[in-house]
Amino acid sequence: MTSRIRILDDTLVDQIAAGEVVERPASAVKELLENAIDAGASKIELEIEDGGKRCIRVADDGSGMAPEDAELAVRRHATSKIRTFDDLLRVRTLGFRGEALPSIASVSRFSIRTRPHDRDAGVEVRVEGGAEPVIRPAGGAPGTTVEVRDLFYNVPARRKFLKATHAEAARIHDVFLRMALAHPEIRFVFRSGDRELRSLAPSVGLPGRAEAIFRGEPLEEIAVAERGLRFEAMLGPGSASRQNSRQLYLFVNGRAVIDAALVRAITQGYGAELPPGRFPIGVVHIHLPPEEVDVNVHPQKTEVRLAHAHERQRQIQAIVARRKERASVGVLARPVGYWDERLSGGRIEPDRASAVREAPSDLWARPTTPEPRLTPEKNPSPPRDRWGIGAALLGEEPAPVAEEPAPAEAPAPAWRLLGRAHGRYLVCESTEGVVVIDAVAAGARFVEAQLAEALDAGPIPARRLVFPPRVDVPDAIAAAEREGEKLAALGFDVSALSPSTLAIHALPAALRGASPEAALVAALEAPSPRAALPALAALEGEPAGLDEERTLEIVRFVERMEPRPSGLVRTMPLTSQGGRG
Repeated sequence: MTSRIRILDDTLVDQIAAGEVVERPASAVKELLENAIDAGASKIELEIEDGGKRCIRVADDGSGMAPEDAELAVRRHATSKIRTFDDLLRVRTLGFRGEALPSIASVSRFSIRTRPHDRDAGVEVRVEGGAEPVIRPAGGAPGTTVEVRDLFYNVPARRKFLKATHAEAARIHDVFLRMALAHPEIRFVFRSGDRELRSLAPSVGLPGRAEAIFRGEPLEEIAVAERGLRFEAMLGPGSASRQNSRQLYLFVNGRAVIDAALVRAITQGYGAELPPGRFPIGVVHIHLPPEEVDVNVHPQKTEVRLAHAHERQRQIQAIVARRKERASVGVLARPVGYWDERLSGGRIEPDRASAVREAPSDLWARPTTPEPRLTPEKNPSPPRDRWGIGAALLGEEPAPVAEEPAPAEAPAPAWRLLGRAHGRYLVCESTEGVVVIDAVAAGARFVEAQLAEALDAGPIPARRLVFPPRVDVPDAIAAAEREGEKLAALGFDVSALSPSTLAIHALPAALRGASPEAALVAALEAPSPRAALPALAALEGEPAGLDEERTLEIVRFVERMEPRPSGLVRTMPLTSQGGRG
């Protein structure tokens, strides 16, 4: 009787593995960038075409491979990273399974060109759809270049589930940023087609790289080592929070991870400073003893399991909660290896392949406290109160600042904010009675006035976006050129990613709650910059940025209006119909 159970051939096994390891172009990019980092590269260049569907190319100046190693690199479960089970428990490198390259090669037209630094010539290995490798001598600079063409060309069912070009490119851009934030000592370059999208110079520490990526967002540095944990972060204040955690980059032992429990610990550390349902922005590096971290729990290695998860989460929450005790607006950069040197008691001379990933064996047993900050904060913002109405809204004066002369006192406001009703209405007390303001309508009026005043003074101030949204626009290249002057006057900065897609790099700073995509469409449809102002202001709707500062601005704006439209504000006298107070 013929057996119905058969052993699968190697090519099919690799294609099945590719379904777990290589979900989309961004998955392949992640694996290739990790290999380049593990090779000790000081410069990594990433190039893509058609959102990575047509071509992905990663070039590095790392150690390179000998011909025999290059041939084995495309074989399943061939790796230089581990030898025994104990190695798996203490893995320090980003890659270690030996699955990535053969999995990618099984679903693409794959080539790898590599040359060690100590050899005059290199080798090229080509694999098409998982077939036998073709190997030939090749020249080139020391290092490794991997090219992945026509991803999923031989698995049409997988290819049809890929998203539009700009969506896949956006996912790749996110992976690129995560790798760049994990390794600031490496120069990273990202190109799409013939356009250079990012060029990040090496940085002596996390602050420099974080500032280059977050571009003007307010970030404060935290650097703490205690009880076997090193916590290095650049975090934004609660006022710069977002509706999701996509701009909170989390790393454990140098590996980018997605961990809801750790995100929750960081978020809870903000306490009342962070509004409910909001998340901080920034980058967080958590370093733990390798034996406490199990990285072999997810095919793409994006999840980890901690040995003492609850204890570490409470510790991280406490560190974030204490950040205000140490915080300063000045940035004190920590060079690569700073904490290794500090905790080990001596200077460490790392080689280029292990500068970040290797640590002395006694590192975790020697906790210390961070050095005092060198630049004290001159004008710290008051913490948010529980109910969302700060002391400034209640008419209280802030404490004077000794370092700067006190500004001239403004006339005391006649209106005092009492609170909000139904989320939309602001209730104030005045000498005339109780005043109720429609915050949505008043906010739109206020924003339009801000935009008009800024336009009269010159180009409207812009707010840079860390992750440029994409908008589908017919004939995008011509639209960007034709409307460029108008968009620049309004504070927009756009670029054409393709003949039908624009990327939004900046938008008017006065817009806090408006969708960048909707704002750009409104600006494009308007015949002139001034004609666009009402439409832009109307997009604020229920402002996502209706925080203490914006609320106070709206109240003062309405108070100064003469006359006050009845649809915007209503005043209820303090006397009854019978004339009694």
